[in-house]
Amino acid sequence: MAREWTTAQKTAIDERSRTLLVSAAAGSGKTAVLTERIIRTLSDPENPTDISRLLVVTFTRAAAAEMRARIAKALSDALTLDPTNGNLRHQLMLLGSAKISTIDSFYLDLVRANFEAVGFSPSFRLADEGELLSLRRETMNEAIDRMYAEYPDFIAVADLLSDVRAEQSLTDRLLSLEEKLQKLPEGYDVLLRSATENESLYLAPFDTELGKALYGSLAKTVRAGVSLFSGALELIGYEANATQLQKKFGASYLEMKEMLLGVLEAIDKKDADLLARVLSKPLTARVTSAKLPECSDELHLAVKACKQFREKWRARAAALGVFNTEEIREGGAQAAGVLRLIHRTLTDYQK
Repeated sequence: MAREWTTAQKTAIDERSRTLLVSAAAGSGKTAVLTERIIRTLSDPENPTDISRLLVVTFTRAAAAEMRARIAKALSDALTLDPTNGNLRHQLMLLGSAKISTIDSFYLDLVRANFEAVGFSPSFRLADEGELLSLRRETMNEAIDRMYAEYPDFIAVADLLSDVRAEQSLTDRLLSLEEKLQKLPEGYDVLLRSATENESLYLAPFDTELGKALYGSLAKTVRAGVSLFSGALELIGYEANATQLQKKFGASYLEMKEMLLGVLEAIDKKDADLLARVLSKPLTARVTSAKLPECSDELHLAVKACKQFREKWRARAAALGVFNTEEIREGGAQAAGVLRLIHRTLTDYQK
């Protein structure tokens, strides 16, 4: 049964008047579309193309093998429907030598066929993974040595990335970072963009992408906390032992609620200095050690939730670092400097 193609797929299969770029999600049928385009190109009744004139490249050997197998099956199926078609039979015979391979295999064959023109020895070979890693480490170590010699502040990069327990740590982590950055559209330049963003962070810390994510998450947590402690205080008022419960929990819960409201106010005003003051102010009220009076199950659960929130909040507040505007500016400048030094190191390594 013939496959039903979408309008966009039909266009990708049949269009011949221009170069095409096909972009689609995984599993959407790109390989099937490309295979069908190749088959129709080979079997065009008016202007058939020989498969030896096609170059089909993939990223992996498995994908290349799958593509070759799909084309072979498609040609065989077409021959089953049209057994007297000599062109299809000829294309199937040529399939074994067709240029269907990974990108690196294609370039390797190209260099082997033209080794003299590019100044290579006819006996050249590809380095194995171990040799390449050794060469990359040696090259990165040389770049690191030059950075130490030319930029005294490079020690900040070493402090950030190094592990005193592993001598290769700085080299290997820079190599790992280099490999990841190479896969990004911006490449190394994403470091320069991030450096600029860090320098301007203190000007509007709440409006940057990082600030929106950080303070947005914080505000969500704080609102949940305000609701939690407000609810607990309200429940206490309905309890038969409200007076004893108020003495045990009231001051602590009220102080926590007011502090959280202060955090929300600072976030709403986008005031980093106010936020730092609120977060740095110690919580002095404590839940008394008196035995818990009898209370409802609902309040009992609320008390447990308040305790868990307070414990997690201590770690959250400490992680925020209660930075004021000047500290944010200094931290942003330091981060920007480190990012630019890493960019210089990787650029030197690449050269």
